[in-house]
Amino acid sequence: MAFIEEMDAAYVMESVRQAAGKRVPATVTVRVGEGWANFRSRFLSADERQFVLAQPVDALTGQVGTLGVGDKVAVSFKLRHHKHMLSAAVGAVGVSAPAEQADPRALSVLMPPRMQRMQRRAFIRVTVPPGRIVRAAVWPGTCDAEPVEARPDRPVWCGQVTNLSAGGFQVRVARTCPDVLDAGDAVGVRIAFGVDGETVYADAGCRHALADGDDALLGFQFMALDQTPGGREALALIGTKTEEFARQGGPDRRAD
Repeated sequence: MAFIEEMDAAYVMESVRQAAGKRVPATVTVRVGEGWANFRSRFLSADERQFVLAQPVDALTGQVGTLGVGDKVAVSFKLRHHKHMLSAAVGAVGVSAPAEQADPRALSVLMPPRMQRMQRRAFIRVTVPPGRIVRAAVWPGTCDAEPVEARPDRPVWCGQVTNLSAGGFQVRVARTCPDVLDAGDAVGVRIAFGVDGETVYADAGCRHALADGDDALLGFQFMALDQTPGGREALALIGTKTEEFARQGGPDRRAD
């Protein structure tokens, strides 16, 4: 079975209604300038035309998100054995849901005609097995602005990926990074599998930058990979690789 499947309107409505009935957590991704921001939210209610999400909170900084009518959002959520991903527009702000008090920042999102679903096993974080080479290059900015060469004002950090999932990854790099990167910083990423293997580009947000002896461990969350055909191809490749790594060495600790 394909890692990513295109689902029709009937499936969308039924899945969203189930998510609302269970108050399922959701991630809301929004374009911010040239980058992306992820917000935590939760389904509150749904009907045939729209669904209501709780006040969005920035997943990295904890700040309350401010969205307006007409803003385009990407919403992802886990239901049963799949992760679901859809794109839609905000229909209203400051709405209420049954059995909920009106929230000035709750969002009504228009029901989209389609969405994608992905096998949840691809979101299991796995340790890269010994002998497998997975290298990452990371730079401030976006994935389409990779510097031709590293400079003091345009740094590029390179290292070995230690764990990976369709939600993000960790890479071991030179010790200087914790003094430069902060949680929430936007970066562009290039990940190469093997010496002459497949390569993916992605936008990501820094989750942590930790000193580890003479090295540093950088953790990143992928941003909006499901929003473009190229991003979905990258997701499919990452899903394939995580399944391979899981068979070799087993999952790391959790699903993203």
